[in-house]
Amino acid sequence: MNSRKRILAAFYLEEPDLVPVSTYMSPYWLENRWVNEERFWNFVKKSDAIFRVSLGKMYDIDRNKVKVIDKTFIEGNRCVTLQRIEYCNNILQSVVESVGYSRRIVEGFLKTEEDVKMWLSIPYTIVAVDPKPFFYWDEKLGDEGITVCSISDPIGEAWNLFSTRDFLKYCVSKPHLIEEIVKELLRRKMEALPSILEKGVTRFWISGSEVVGPTFVNPKYFARFATRYDKELIKLIHEYGGIAYVHCHGKITQILQEFLEMEADVLDPLDPPPQGDVSLSYAKKFIGNKICLVGNVDSNNVMVQGTPEIVTSAVKKCIEEAAYGGGYILQPTSGSIFDTPLENIETLIKAGRKYGKYKLSIHVI
Repeated sequence: MNSRKRILAAFYLEEPDLVPVSTYMSPYWLENRWVNEERFWNFVKKSDAIFRVSLGKMYDIDRNKVKVIDKTFIEGNRCVTLQRIEYCNNILQSVVESVGYSRRIVEGFLKTEEDVKMWLSIPYTIVAVDPKPFFYWDEKLGDEGITVCSISDPIGEAWNLFSTRDFLKYCVSKPHLIEEIVKELLRRKMEALPSILEKGVTRFWISGSEVVGPTFVNPKYFARFATRYDKELIKLIHEYGGIAYVHCHGKITQILQEFLEMEADVLDPLDPPPQGDVSLSYAKKFIGNKICLVGNVDSNNVMVQGTPEIVTSAVKKCIEEAAYGGGYILQPTSGSIFDTPLENIETLIKAGRKYGKYKLSIHVI
């Protein structure tokens, strides 16, 4: 069984020949120069690659009707981006600061109820998305992996309109305003997505919902702001025979049921403590018969700070807890490897291959 078939078998909750081993690699490893070309493609050949590929914006402000000013200031490894929107004698402004690989919204577009009303009134246009990058990488991988199209869900996009503090404040104090924004963003996505699906892009990696997860707010807000809207998005993907692969960091044990409710096909990264609270054995028993589970190898304490022996131990534990019966893909909880020893990535792959042979060579629970 080749890597492509192995990954898809896991996605469809079938038992492949081996537990798929994903390093969480994507083309941005090359763009960020974390590895050279030779090492990159060597990792591809040894593992089961799942490339996350963005196709850019599905919709944008109609710049024929709205004045938009973009300015970028760079000082060393610090980059500050200012965007100013002027429409009907009103102004919205955002300031985003990036330092190295970290990013924060210093000033969000939306600060008041009046800002929300203005944003909702701004004309937008559907963007003619070019699917070539998706198919380019999919063809380049061939039988050695698959690509998934990276998109944000409505609540993830809503979060980007605020500073983190203002977003969380509005979620709790004025949830009706958040709902207005999310409903509008869903409407735009439902308008734009069919043209992408019709071009043959049917596998989607959907991020964003973690911003209303229990790490930040009461679990009830996840159902209110994420589940009900992501379910509509996923329903559309399924109508085209597609796969909905949901990405949600953090402490998600309390909301595992929500991923069943939205009918996700695949879920990552299943952060273990201390970054999250996911017991892989519990997740397997609770949702593993309906959703393919991906991850749970701690990207910091194991992959960055751990020895090869610690990596091997973590791999064995994950396989013990979730690989039985299929529907599990071994993977670290993050793909940002700028401080990860490459030896540990090699160890992850080797241990995954050694202990991930069906019927499993180690005891399973």
